[in-house]
Amino acid sequence: MKYLKGALGTIDFDTVIRKYMPNARHMHEGMTSSINLDDADVREAMSLYIRHGLNPTKPLGKRHKFKHKDGQYPELDNAIEKIGLQECQCVLMSQEPGMYNMWHNDEYGSYGERDKSQIRRVLVFMTPYEPCQFLQWGDSILKDWSPGDVICDWGKLSHGTANASEHTRVMLRLTGVVSDAYNNFVENNSI
Repeated sequence: MKYLKGALGTIDFDTVIRKYMPNARHMHEGMTSSINLDDADVREAMSLYIRHGLNPTKPLGKRHKFKHKDGQYPELDNAIEKIGLQECQCVLMSQEPGMYNMWHNDEYGSYGERDKSQIRRVLVFMTPYEPCQFLQWGDSILKDWSPGDVICDWGKLSHGTANASEHTRVMLRLTGVVSDAYNNFVENNSI
């Protein structure tokens, strides 16, 4: 996993969050899902919640899918271009107090039969760290992030998140196909 401190620190995240909040929905509230239940790995991830008596869509928090340059969040257009993923899926995600995402691996089921080794996921923090917000990748617990910090290139590393704070955490999640522009973004922002 790579942590790119301050890679996108010049974005007006407050404006994006104000636009996002009225559009944010839980997956069970009619948001169209990219969950591909034809993919065995995705079915297994969903069954993890069900085996523990949990709704696999509600505890994750709220989301809003959008397309790059669709006019909804123009403040993010340059950042998405700068990151450089091809065939990019864009999702704003919030994790409200009490929400969590169980320990899992990303399977990229919405990319079907594609070579998954060419798929990357990027998370951009849009809100500052608050005590009792937890993100863990493998043995690494992340904290003290700032808006504009980026996490990427974790491959099949297991991870999970939880929010036990009194504050909502908001992130931009981008998933797409690796490109030279993406590799340059990561290389130029790595410490």
